[in-house]
Amino acid sequence: MVAISEIVDWYKGRGNRVILSELTKKQLISAPKAISSATVEQISFINEKYAEQCNDLIQSANCKLIIIEQSLESILKNIPEDISIVFSENPKEDIIAFCKYFLNFEGQLSKNEIHSSAIINSKTSFSEFVQIGAGVVIEENVKIGSNCKIGPNTIIHANTSIGNNVEIGANNVIGGVGFGFAQNEKTKAYEQFPHYGQVIIHDNVSIGNNTCIDRGSLSDTIIHDGVKIDNLVHIAHNVE
Repeated sequence: MVAISEIVDWYKGRGNRVILSELTKKQLISAPKAISSATVEQISFINEKYAEQCNDLIQSANCKLIIIEQSLESILKNIPEDISIVFSENPKEDIIAFCKYFLNFEGQLSKNEIHSSAIINSKTSFSEFVQIGAGVVIEENVKIGSNCKIGPNTIIHANTSIGNNVEIGANNVIGGVGFGFAQNEKTKAYEQFPHYGQVIIHDNVSIGNNTCIDRGSLSDTIIHDGVKIDNLVHIAHNVE
């Protein structure tokens, strides 16, 4: 937990204009929270989306440290003396910065953390600082870069390549066979089309939970730098 005075000084050093309350400057802050439910131990924010309710939200707030979008300053009225304010061009961005600096949000790993129940093929290679959760299965010829996190019960099939700073959630299947069939003209039966391509995931990718990314059939499935994928998503074979 960090005192409001320290947080305000840090924002001031980043170029934000601030108002520090002497009454609550020693109050310790543990985490961010929506302003409607934030407690005295939490930081919150108000952006232009809540312009019409801005003053009401401040007056009823229990938290003592609020980041407020700069454009709302002109409409502020009667700020309580026990609330400190940080003015911001982008409150959400400044909340992220707070979490990264004070709470190690999305922080770099300092060692390998591999759960004892994970099954990792001996032909898998990975760089330093990976986190592999319970029940993970990693097949042969998988390459994993540095500072990667793989959530519980995720399966990474053979010949998958994963870059640096990649986060993969729980219960995902990466590199499975795609839905590809060809009809046999003689028997009229549908036969599985071969899938010998790869899944190639580049750097700084985030993949949610319960998502499937199929390996390519005769090409590769490619996820480029910085792509963010939600939960319950299916990315089919050969997609780039």
